[in-house]
Amino acid sequence: MAVKTFDEFSNYINGGWVPSSTKEGVTNRNPADLNDIVGSVQKSSAEDLEQAVTAAS
Repeated sequence: MAVKTFDEFSNYINGGWVPSSTKEGVTNRNPADLNDIVGSVQKSSAEDLEQAVTAAS
């Protein structure tokens, strides 16, 4: 039996992948099959947003 893998995304800030300061994630599921996990993204905080805005300025 094959093991299914999925992508886990961090925040892309200032040219690199940066973990969220919350250390929390959100699971993305296939809407046609909620048992099918297709990815995961990190929850961002106001601190993460400020870091991204500062880097972009």
